[in-house]
Amino acid sequence: MKGWDVVIEIKRLMEEGKKISELARRLGVDRKTVRKYRDIPVDKIAAHRSESKRRSRKVDKYQEWIEERIQAMAEDGVINAQAIYEELRSLGYEGSARTVRRFVSRLRDKQKRKRIYEPFETPPGRQAMVDLAEKRRLRMGGGKRTVYLAAMILSYSRKKYVQWYDRPIDTQMFIEFHQRAFQNFEGIPQEIVYDQTKLAVLSEQYGEVEFNEEFFGFARWCGFQPYICRKFDPETKGKIESAIRYVKRSFLPGRSFDGLSDLENQWQRWLKEVGDAKPHETTGRPPGQAWEEEKSQLQPLAKTPFRAQGAFRIQQVYEDGFVKVLGNRYSVPASHQGAKVKVRVTEEKVEIRTLEGEPLYTHWRSLEKGKRFKISAHYQKQYSVPTEALTAQLWSLYGSPELVEHLKKNFPRHYREQSRQIIALAKKFDLQILKQAIRRVVEHGCVSYGNLKATARYLESQKTLSRALRTTVNLEAELPADLGLETRQSDYYDRLLEVES
Repeated sequence: MKGWDVVIEIKRLMEEGKKISELARRLGVDRKTVRKYRDIPVDKIAAHRSESKRRSRKVDKYQEWIEERIQAMAEDGVINAQAIYEELRSLGYEGSARTVRRFVSRLRDKQKRKRIYEPFETPPGRQAMVDLAEKRRLRMGGGKRTVYLAAMILSYSRKKYVQWYDRPIDTQMFIEFHQRAFQNFEGIPQEIVYDQTKLAVLSEQYGEVEFNEEFFGFARWCGFQPYICRKFDPETKGKIESAIRYVKRSFLPGRSFDGLSDLENQWQRWLKEVGDAKPHETTGRPPGQAWEEEKSQLQPLAKTPFRAQGAFRIQQVYEDGFVKVLGNRYSVPASHQGAKVKVRVTEEKVEIRTLEGEPLYTHWRSLEKGKRFKISAHYQKQYSVPTEALTAQLWSLYGSPELVEHLKKNFPRHYREQSRQIIALAKKFDLQILKQAIRRVVEHGCVSYGNLKATARYLESQKTLSRALRTTVNLEAELPADLGLETRQSDYYDRLLEVES
């Protein structure tokens, strides 16, 4: 009950003599709200309601544009009122987001079309349907466990085949399930209907389907055509949906099992005595009896079994660099964190590739659950010039192993930056000066780009000064034989000293 319906109900119940607290409790509103509308005359409420219907809203003038956006979004399967609000603001809309959400909600309800469901039946041997499910907290082995199941149903006879698993189903298990189901049915249908499970389909857009490569190869080997349902359209495969509900509601309730083999044994017994023996509600015939008529119309089994080698499927890598595979997490190189990759699981390995098929990394597969397998190298930054190449350039230029050793020791986190800057010094200083400067900073244990640059600058300045002095005073020039100096007797200086004293 919303809006004016609440107001009218308040008035009606007050006339019956109901108390305010009782009204608030029954209608789910605050007692202040009840008092507010209790004291407003009915004619005033009616006039206000009529006025609000005539009142124009800021969003009204954008109705045509909003309807076009809703129709475009509906084709993609999502109508986002917040996105419409953000676009409206860029067009000059000044109202609130709440008004837009209400407006979009009303228009969306008007555009909804009631779907027409037409029941259909297929001829014998024509079609089967497949689906996957899980059952949590199943009583097994003295505790509660999750079990997984794959189910196939023949659309004509309604004969079922179910396989139980204690772990999530991968592509290889999925293919093996089909092989056992075909053996159980003693033939292969012409067409099998699936939802968009990654075990069969990697992607689908507007009817263009990219199949799981290994699964599609299996389908061609066996001779059946996969039919892929649209997204969010379970009614297309209603027969298998009903079959799984039937299993969960009729077979599993109240049962406990010693283990997976006991579950399989109880299931086979129940299927034979009840599931395939009881007349089906739609066909009016027991599935087992109808299958006897249908099996002659099925395609023959393949003469040799298909050898499943494992298939790639597309998965999303988390922002922390891990991809989840069968209950475990495996690291992916930093270049693909948050991206989509192709993953193939075999009995021993988990192989990860780019969407283009280039190998990224291969992990050893773990049969445990809840584990994280992290490769430290996956979290190192990717550089255009590898660190090893920078080290090789240092060696090539300066030939000093001590330089590399001191840089790695003094700057473990900034070794690359130090190396790049020291390599760049070769463009500013004479190589011999740099080598002399390296010997000095190594000798004094103060190796760094800054110290090396300062030392090289000092040595360069000394060399420049020495060159200038040599230019001003030619030390190698010969002196003249006679410089014009006066010759005096030695006692001259003795007499000079006596006079002064």
